[in-house]
Amino acid sequence: LTGKVKRGEDPKEGRLGWVAEDTKRKMQAAPSMADITEQNWAALAALERVAKAKGKSLPQVALRWLLQKSVVSSVIIGATKMSQMEDNLGAANGWSLTDEEMAELDTASKPDIPYPYEMIWRANGDRDNSWNPLPYV
Repeated sequence: LTGKVKRGEDPKEGRLGWVAEDTKRKMQAAPSMADITEQNWAALAALERVAKAKGKSLPQVALRWLLQKSVVSSVIIGATKMSQMEDNLGAANGWSLTDEEMAELDTASKPDIPYPYEMIWRANGDRDNSWNPLPYV
């Protein structure tokens, strides 16, 4: 979200840069560029569109999106520099995302539902569960 990772370019710093130097270092917390999916790029593009329209940074929009979700009780930030902390705090108050922007980000980041859950949810699609109206968050 900081702009350090670009499609088609090996990162030079951070965890992704460390893995790009030697792909044997790849792990869940430090994936390789090959692990970034088209869905990840689509979600990033949606964040960029909303951030540009709002005049906000990508981290601010991502944090604001989470803060506005009723199922998210807390948001943990991972700032390593004071400038990142200050930017992240810009998501806290004074503005919000519209319902349309929330829907765009929800759609772009919606995960593929793996088997057997997709089949179960599809088979039970006509059931009404007011406690969980959507099978994903």
